[in-house]
Amino acid sequence: MKIRILLISLFVLIIALPASAALINTGVTDPSSTASTFASDSGYAPTEGDATRLPVIIGNVIQLILGFLGVFFMVLIIWSGFQWMSAGGNTDTVGKAKNRITNAVIGLAIVLIAYGITWFITQALIENIIINTPTE
Repeated sequence: MKIRILLISLFVLIIALPASAALINTGVTDPSSTASTFASDSGYAPTEGDATRLPVIIGNVIQLILGFLGVFFMVLIIWSGFQWMSAGGNTDTVGKAKNRITNAVIGLAIVLIAYGITWFITQALIENIIINTPTE
């Protein structure tokens, strides 16, 4: 009887969650407008209807690469956590999983620091060279 109640509850939960998730207004807009916003926040202001400009394309590529890297590091951490939990006391497997988690976190930190340095340099160049360029 308990299994039947558990299965019915699980079925209702599985059916109800997608409906409630569909009703949530996340405020997420069209990806192309998000990419344009990302490019303009990087210091490149795209003109209306001109999405083929080089700064917009560069902003889109950077956003795509960072998204893939985030997914890659998350998969590495989840896979290593699963390997660690299913090691069954094998110290060699636990050591490999811990090492992989450490390397994934270090790799993610390196990517984020590199992005921060790139953003800082880009902002400094835009502000000092493009905006403050003396006119004759």
